[in-house]
Amino acid sequence: MNARILFLFRNYLFWIGFGLINRLIFLGYHFNLFTQIPYPLLPGLFFHGLRMDLSVASYLSCVPLLLVLLANLLSDRLIAAGIFFHAFFFTIALSAISITDLEIFHIWGCHMDATALRYLASPNEAFASSCSSPLVLLMGIFTTVVVLFIWIYVKYVQVPFKKMPSIGLWNIPLGITASALMLVAARGGIQQIPLNASFACFSNNDFANQAAVNEHWLFFASLYKRAYNTENPYQYFTLAEARKIVANTYSQNGENQFPKIIQTNTPNVILIIWESLTGTAVEAVGGTPGITPGFNRLAQEGLLFSRIYSTGDRTSKGLTGVLSGYPAQPKLPIIESTKKASQLPTISSSLKESGYCTSFYYGGEIEFDNMKTYLSFGGFDRIIDRKNFSRELSKSKWGAHDHTVCEMALVDLKKERQPFFSVILTLSSHEPFEIPMKAKIPGPDIESKFKNSLSYTDQVVESFVEKLKKEPWYKDTLIVIIADHGSPILGNIQRFKPEKFHIPMLFLGGALKTAGSVISKIGSQQDLARTLLEQLGVNANDFCFSQNLLSDSSGQFAEFFYNDAFTLVNERGYVAFDNISQRFLYRAPQITNDDVRLGQAIMQTTYQDYLDKGNLVRNW
Repeated sequence: MNARILFLFRNYLFWIGFGLINRLIFLGYHFNLFTQIPYPLLPGLFFHGLRMDLSVASYLSCVPLLLVLLANLLSDRLIAAGIFFHAFFFTIALSAISITDLEIFHIWGCHMDATALRYLASPNEAFASSCSSPLVLLMGIFTTVVVLFIWIYVKYVQVPFKKMPSIGLWNIPLGITASALMLVAARGGIQQIPLNASFACFSNNDFANQAAVNEHWLFFASLYKRAYNTENPYQYFTLAEARKIVANTYSQNGENQFPKIIQTNTPNVILIIWESLTGTAVEAVGGTPGITPGFNRLAQEGLLFSRIYSTGDRTSKGLTGVLSGYPAQPKLPIIESTKKASQLPTISSSLKESGYCTSFYYGGEIEFDNMKTYLSFGGFDRIIDRKNFSRELSKSKWGAHDHTVCEMALVDLKKERQPFFSVILTLSSHEPFEIPMKAKIPGPDIESKFKNSLSYTDQVVESFVEKLKKEPWYKDTLIVIIADHGSPILGNIQRFKPEKFHIPMLFLGGALKTAGSVISKIGSQQDLARTLLEQLGVNANDFCFSQNLLSDSSGQFAEFFYNDAFTLVNERGYVAFDNISQRFLYRAPQITNDDVRLGQAIMQTTYQDYLDKGNLVRNW
């Protein structure tokens, strides 16, 4: 056989082996999840992932094939250099994707896709987040993989082209045949539908399905879709049918039959959005004891909503969920698009129109995740971020610690014209969980660091509330504490389980009538907007995906989204559905077909609403 054909064959096998080894590394890194895969599924994990491996290998073999076909037109030295540089570059680039994916999967519960690129625009935040990762281990894996595969390439794949015979006319049909076969493999076969991630889904075990996916194929596919896909992929019903289902669910919006829980019509409102305050860490809502004793004490003074769920799994999604009553998107956060985000309603804009002074406090860089643009359109008179703190006060990797931010907010609020609406977004309980105090919980592991960071912010929040009580305007102040999102860290919770998204929500303050009460009604952080505004007598009709949790006619459910999937929780249990594989990740026995239809209809209509809010603005 022609030596050039043999080279192309070895090159193709090289990239298939590269994908296989990276899958084995992925399984080893997530060994605790790997052990939960039933043994009969293991062969299928590799077999069903092979089609993606072949597709990636085909794309990566295009350049070597082209250079070989041009052998009579280019010098042997140039061809050899081009082929080696191609292998060298992609070995490093794909290894970097694989290593990054290992830790992202650990934190997010899903593979990395193109949405991770937004962190490139904020290198300080990206560095701060990475500090909680086992960097030495990851760099060790990266170096080993790169060195090993470059050695394999030089030793067993690359050959001296000057010793090869020139390409003759008889090689042309072979070149055409090889190109055609690679095209078919790149497409995933000759079937009508091109290769997509659902081809790797073969079981009801979510981790097995995700492990079968080639992370390199998924990353570049999401990159392509991010740039060009503007169609709604969630076509469960006709759009009219989906909208009717959702409209019937939210039909109670606009009704004003609910109890008044505040003593004044225009109280000051302080909204504390607590980074990663997961319900698994809060004893007051059934979480681990001893982590947030301050919050537990405050809960006894206020009105606690114990069964609230975040709409997504990142701050960018939680911010629009809380302030705009807007669902998270399974793919791009709406906050990334300036044009779309500018069309969202916000609590702050509604209250500003009602005569409130508005302010927003954050110790980090407000430009992160395009937050500054969203907040600027959101009706805030004053936005405070890291730039407003001195270098001495901005000591953490993210910026100013929570106690510093709360101290500045308290000084400013003492001088603020009333009524005011002020938001404080905390950050110290974000990776790398850096705190300015001695750790209460011993241990270098990520769970201990996370618990300590929550414990620190817990002390800060309780102290802040106690200082507010000393102010003469406290009697006319309502405080709301809610998380931006939950966390899978405590218990290593899988991506679709409600525990990952369970968060507390607490109303307290001098303006509150009710003290020491608990509402166990199921709801979403999206519901804060309508619940709060209707308490204040402010029109909330623009918040069409938000419910008044105090109304008897409101539905008892919450839905959250993640990577082409959703989970809907109600009083009968929960159902989790993956749109890629068109499979249930979980369905409780009592869940009805109407529950499933509601979850699908909300996913379809909310994504369509996202698309309809203007052309996609790509902020990389």
